[in-house]
Amino acid sequence: MHVLIVTSDLSYGRFLERALRAQRYTVELTAEPVDATHLAKAVSSDIIIIDSSPPKLNGAELVQRLRAASPPLTVLLLTEGMRPEDRAHALDLGADDCVSKPCSLCELVARVRAVLRRRGLPSGTVLRVEDLELSWVLMTARRAQRRIALTRREFSLLAYLMQNAGRPVTRAMILESVWDLGHDPQSNIVGVYICYLRRKIDSGFGKKLIQTVRGVGYRLGEENGG
Repeated sequence: MHVLIVTSDLSYGRFLERALRAQRYTVELTAEPVDATHLAKAVSSDIIIIDSSPPKLNGAELVQRLRAASPPLTVLLLTEGMRPEDRAHALDLGADDCVSKPCSLCELVARVRAVLRRRGLPSGTVLRVEDLELSWVLMTARRAQRRIALTRREFSLLAYLMQNAGRPVTRAMILESVWDLGHDPQSNIVGVYICYLRRKIDSGFGKKLIQTVRGVGYRLGEENGG
């Protein structure tokens, strides 16, 4: 799957690029809206992510140009400080989805998957670790066929742990991937939400899936060998 990121904030663009490459997408990054139109034709992108926050990039106008250049394109617009009527206008111009910044990486990846699913493209929508199952599409989790109600943040945290099943992840890694950029690294918010998940995922089951790795962070499932 090929993703084209259009942003004039290259540091943020590279951050998104690394995150999406970790999800095994092929990623192209450009800072020039004019290039985006040509790139979209040349590389046949499956989805284009437009960061419309920088003032010199009008995301809604670019969506309209891209849609005119290649009607089948799938476009996700990242917005910051946009009024509801502005987002509605962008959707009317051809955006497939609008995501407000700041947003967690897990939510953004889930939105990408959802948009691709609606477009009929494969999106790897279910994660499984032992008897635990999570559906990106339905935004639900089950363990041993028991449905587990999760908040959006709990869902994002569980998804990140499942994507890294068998490997320890640090609190800093979780903050960077699940919480908004710039969140206070001294906060205990990760530990708080791990406790929430443990009550929902492990309570009532003999085997505890969420493990504390002393001096490192957390791990979901058995440790990977090697």
